[in-house]
Amino acid sequence: MNYNTNHHPSGGEDPGIVDSILAIGLYLESTNAFVSGPLSDTTYLQHLQTISLLSAQNPSPTLRYAAHTLTSSLLHAHPTDRLRLTFITDTLENCPFETLKASAVSWLKEELIIAHKRKSDNAFSSTIALAAAQPYLFPDTSALDSASDAEAIQELAQVFPFHIAVVNFLYFITNANFAHIVPPGMTAVVEEIYLGPLKKAQIQASTALENGAETELGRDKEAVQRELQLLGERIAVVEKQIETIVNE
Repeated sequence: MNYNTNHHPSGGEDPGIVDSILAIGLYLESTNAFVSGPLSDTTYLQHLQTISLLSAQNPSPTLRYAAHTLTSSLLHAHPTDRLRLTFITDTLENCPFETLKASAVSWLKEELIIAHKRKSDNAFSSTIALAAAQPYLFPDTSALDSASDAEAIQELAQVFPFHIAVVNFLYFITNANFAHIVPPGMTAVVEEIYLGPLKKAQIQASTALENGAETELGRDKEAVQRELQLLGERIAVVEKQIETIVNE
């Protein structure tokens, strides 16, 4: 599956039509009647991708939320764990929208929680899910080491929704309850190639803004500073938890 947005929702669709489609979809899903007959995996993934793109691109917050709710419900309801994992990892790898990639992080977290609560025997109750998602969930951020102040500010401000979701997810999976699903050595690799460079860039960008640098994004400078502060605080919490685990 490829995220080709040329033939998918662009955000300019008639709000009334989008609202009607989502309302019908939510009703059908709630009554277990969304799929009335055989549906190929490819068709299912295409439909799911189309709805998910509405959650990222529609200008209405209400419709974005409805699209996100419908996407989540349909995803988690599919009986095949490998197909659910495929959609999540594909979104993390190929989706051009950071907010939707952040949603994919939440979908993965929900799948892990469901598998844990139900004591399921599937991809989400073993190391399979995180091993598949790791390259896209924890991308190599070492290029930020050579970024200028302006580049660090722009990068972190643009990708903030994804990074804050990933850092919070990292805190979640380093909890003792989920230690058994973390691939051996993964935490150390994530610290080296993702968390470490991200922390340095966060400090660099925050310091630059405090010293008078501008965002150059047309966004409120104080809002960006608050986001960077929150990111730094969450990174510190995760580092502390990882250190605790290592020392046990």
